Parts: sequence; structure tokens; C-alpha cells
Amino acid sequence: SYSFCTLLVLPHPFPTHPMSRYLLWRLLVLLFAGGGCTGVDFMSMTTRYVSTHGRRGVVQLSQPSCFDDPLGVMGAIGGCGVATSTFGCNFDLSKLDPSSPPGITIAVLCPATCESCYCMDSPLLLSLGGCPELSLMGCNFDLGALTDSLPSGTPLKALCPQSCGLCNPPPTVETTPQQLFGLKSIFNAANGDEWIRKKNWMVGDPCLDEWEGIGCDNEGNVISIHLDFNNLQGFLADVFLPFKHLRYLDVGGNSLLSGNVPATLSVCPLVTLILSECSFWGEFPTLTEARNSLKTLAIGALALPMNLPPQAGVGRMAYAPPSANNFPDLTLEAVIDSYPELLILNTHSSQIHGTIPETMCSSKLRDVVVTKCFLTGTIPNCIGDMTALKSLCIAENSLLGTIPSSLGNINTLEGIILGGNLLTGQLPPELGNAKNMKAILIASSNLTGTVPETLGKLSKLEAIVLQDCARVTGTIPRSLFQLKKLGFVALMEAAFVG
Repeated sequence: SYSFCTLLVLPHPFPTHPMSRYLLWRLLVLLFAGGGCTGVDFMSMTTRYVSTHGRRGVVQLSQPSCFDDPLGVMGAIGGCGVATSTFGCNFDLSKLDPSSPPGITIAVLCPATCESCYCMDSPLLLSLGGCPELSLMGCNFDLGALTDSLPSGTPLKALCPQSCGLCNPPPTVETTPQQLFGLKSIFNAANGDEWIRKKNWMVGDPCLDEWEGIGCDNEGNVISIHLDFNNLQGFLADVFLPFKHLRYLDVGGNSLLSGNVPATLSVCPLVTLILSECSFWGEFPTLTEARNSLKTLAIGALALPMNLPPQAGVGRMAYAPPSANNFPDLTLEAVIDSYPELLILNTHSSQIHGTIPETMCSSKLRDVVVTKCFLTGTIPNCIGDMTALKSLCIAENSLLGTIPSSLGNINTLEGIILGGNLLTGQLPPELGNAKNMKAILIASSNLTGTVPETLGKLSKLEAIVLQDCARVTGTIPRSLFQLKKLGFVALMEAAFVG
């Protein structure tokens, strides 16, 4: 018998699917976190990396963008000018390329040339999930992090103005004095003079004069506040009582923003709340008015999963301690039971604790990142009932028991990250039934048995890692290395024969 230290096959080029990019990036972190061959704690370096590279070139737009050929595909037929003069603006591009979905006309790709710059979500992002789903990551999200077809710095709202609320008629009335006072208080409490983006702030009316990062409806109500990665310092003023129409609040990536999360957020019908990479502490407020509307809750020490492409490499991570929120009284069960409409949950390194409740099995959750927290107990077998689940990241907790075989029942599941727990038993053969699985990442566990031959059925698998699983034995299934998309294999301190 013999053991591997590392067997790495790096994919070239890196996958373009956003979850695959994230999972591979997380793989690099988990491989070296807490031991292995290097002994370097890369987990403690992540915040600086994300702050400097994770959200590249955030762009603010006050109006929906209108520009030709955002995906750079029209050059194949001479560009927008030649195409419109040759075929006309209403020409269906599927007639030239059968692989293109029908209904994509030249006017869609060349709105400026065709003078068709009406406010609508672009169908060009359907392959990435569509605008309504993508907008859950934030309307300033850099689409260049998801696809190489778009330049770095292309904000999601440039192609999804409707989902980002930019298609509302422009406000014709001033905001209320109470909301004006609240925004000024936020500016002063968070050292607004040092902000990176603060155009028009403190001058005139927030809605009519388009304060940077503030979105309003046509009645002068503030509906969105985008202040992410903006060098906010101090505390977030507890002045949200007048903001009864606020749907989106993102102050993530401001590591010097601390204190309590404002209790008055309870009156806001939030759809998205992003507090990642800040330094909040204390009791997490009950978001009463968001109970049936909240879809994204990110309170972890890392940005949202899809915003972490691995191309830059772990070598560019700076040696800096992560900023982390600290909510010691918050349990996973309380979060899941309080917000039944949640789709995305990120609580990395936030001190959240408790067990994984069975109520999670009937939730609508799609992406779960509860890593480096204080979860205990077992992974419930009913987790296989989560029919919408795409990613399950619950590494670095104190979970016991076996990996549920029911995970193989989830057709939507693309990746699992389970390392750093006290899991035992065999890697379930039923995982081979999860036909959309792209990554299986397990490190530092007490798994036993062999690597199931059934994993060779996962035609979409791109990455697999077993690190510090010394009791995993047997042979490596030959079928695993016949998978065409498998480009990242890491086997460390696992004993194999043959």
C-alpha cells in the first residue's frame, strides 16, 4: 500500500460555470486550511483577497445602460453596423447559428444602433440563470466574474435593469424629510467623507439628485442602498424607521464598519440583506417585515459564493486577518424558521450555532454557506428533500455521523463542501445519482471504506478532493479518470492500493 500527498490536475482553462469557479476556489482554501502538506491557514487570508479581487471594478450606473454587443459576438458577422444594414434589426440570429435560442434578434445585441434601448432585462444571461435569479447577488455584481465573455467591471444592472428596479419611472417628488435625515445620519456615522463612492451625497435630494448608491421609486421612497466595498467606517446608524419601502441593503465589504446591526431594520420589507465582511456584533435583529420577502441573507466573513473566481490564485491572498461578524445568540434553526423564502444563506465565520434543523429540508434554500461556525449534531437524512439545492457548504463545524445517501436524490445539486467535521462512514455510492454534481470536496474527516465506483457516472464532475482521510482505502476507480470534465483531483493522506 501507499499514500498520496497530493495529486493535482489543474483545469485549463478554468471552468466558466460560476458555481464550478467558486467550488474550485474553495477547494484551494480547504486543501491548505489547517494542515495537509503545507500547514498554511489560507482560511485566515480570504477576506483581504475578496476585498481586493472578489468584486472587481464595481460600476455605478444611474440609468440603464445602452450599448452595442455586450457579449462581443457580433464581430463574427461584421459588427452591429454591418449586421443591421445587411439583415435588419429584427433578424433572428438563430437563423445564422442554430445553437442560439430563437427570438434573439440583432436589436437585442445592438440596441444603440437599432435605437431599441427600452428598459428590459437582457435574455443574454439566461444561460447563467437569468436576471431575476442573478439579481439576488446584488445589482453591482461584476458579471465579468461569471463569464469571460463580458469585460471585468460590467455590473449586472447594465443587462438586468428591470430586475434591478431601474425601469421604474424616475422620481418626480422629493424624498421625505425623515428619509433624508436618515441617509445623512448614515453618511455621518460611517465617516462619509472617506467613502470611495459618494457622488452627489449631502447635496439636494437623494432621489431627484441621484445620490450615488441610492435607488428610489417614482414616489420618492428609498428602495435600495448600495454601499458595498465603499470604505465605510464607524457604525451603521439605527435610523431605518422611515424606510418602509427599502428592499435592498448592501454594506458588505466594509471591514471597519462595526457595532450592532440596526434594530429598526425590522420595519423594512427587505429582499436582500448583505452584511458580509463587516465587523458587526451583538444581537441580530428580528427582520419582522422581511419574514415573507427575504431571499438573500449574507452575514458571513466572505462574499457570496458566485463572486469568488479562482483564476487569481491563492498566492495573491494577502496575509491579513479576516473581518468577521459575531452573532453568538443566532442559531441556524432560528434563521431558517424566521425567513421561509430564503434562497441564499451565507453565515461563514459568524458564530452561528446549533444543529441543522429538519425544517431546512422543506425550505427553498438554493445556496447554503454555513462554514467555520459552531454547528453540531448530524446532517439530517431528509436533506435529500431539498429539491432546489445547488450548493451545500458546511465545512469546519463539529458535525457528526455519516454523509446522508439522500444527497444523491437532489438533481439540482452541483457541489458539496463537508471537510473539517467529524463525519464517519463511507462516501455514499448514491452520490453517483446526483447527475449535475460538479464538485465533491471533503477534507479532514474520519471517512472509511473506498471511493465508490458510482462516482464515475458523474459526467459533469470537475473536482474531487479527499484530504486527511487516512482511513479511506482501496483503489481509485478507473472510471473516475475517464470523466471528460474532471480537471481537479486532490488526494492527500489517504491510503490506496493498486
